[in-house]
Amino acid sequence: MKICRKTLSVLLAVLMLALTGVCLLPTAGAVTQLRDVNVTVSHPIIGQHPSSEATLPADAHCVVKKLEWWPSENYAEDTPLAADAVFADQVYILRIWLRPKTGYALPGSDGHESAISVNGTAAYVAAYNTATGEVEYRTQFRARTDNCISELEIYAPIPVIGEIPDASVITTTPGFLTLSKVIQVYDGQKWVNAISAYRAEEVYRVRMLFAPIDCYTYADEITVTVNGESINVGRSGENYLVIFSLQSPAAPQPPETPEEPPVLCAWCGKVHGKTFFEKIKALIHSLLAGVFGKRFK
Repeated sequence: MKICRKTLSVLLAVLMLALTGVCLLPTAGAVTQLRDVNVTVSHPIIGQHPSSEATLPADAHCVVKKLEWWPSENYAEDTPLAADAVFADQVYILRIWLRPKTGYALPGSDGHESAISVNGTAAYVAAYNTATGEVEYRTQFRARTDNCISELEIYAPIPVIGEIPDASVITTTPGFLTLSKVIQVYDGQKWVNAISAYRAEEVYRVRMLFAPIDCYTYADEITVTVNGESINVGRSGENYLVIFSLQSPAAPQPPETPEEPPVLCAWCGKVHGKTFFEKIKALIHSLLAGVFGKRFK
């Protein structure tokens, strides 16, 4: 009877361990919902072929199944960009399909408006496969040039006295969108827009605001020159602010009247001065020459 009790105790202990093990096993079908997935792709470059490659972090718990670039123009009738095609200067729609690894579910697959991030741009759910857990995401990028803009050259003509200030004659090199461009003059208290004709020897101020253009890339530091001279450039949010001065020239001097060649007196043969006595003397000599004829020849 004692043996049976010991045997029963052992059996009960084994049974409890077995039940504990079963409780510790993961529940069938339980998945971890992914919330932050960051994908890196090659930005479309004008004149280059599309890339179907994408990079995921090592801990993304999903894989890229497919990636396509679609022109946004005539999207419904168009087809994905072929591998031998090249990007043009327009907006492209990126379609990317991700499949989760076992035990995970992608953002958006739970019916929420979750999104992944592609190069820092949000990509939203377009389709979801309930059988595989695969999700299609979409976002868009504008193709840009491969040239990195690092310099802005401005040409501003010297003010012409008497002409009305005209900011349209101030030109720049390509690569920036000019948002505003005004010529100002100081009225003694503040800078105001110059609407009157340029005055001589006056300092005028030019204020220009530029914005980056989507299809260009920009260096961290932008150099700005005005008529070949470097100036400082400021930032106003994402835009570039440039302020510089223009000096109008001095008023033109009237042409000098050429001196008349000296006239010799017909009577004495000398040049008379401009004093009162010399003028009287010249008058008398002129009368004598008129009466008796030229004495000096």
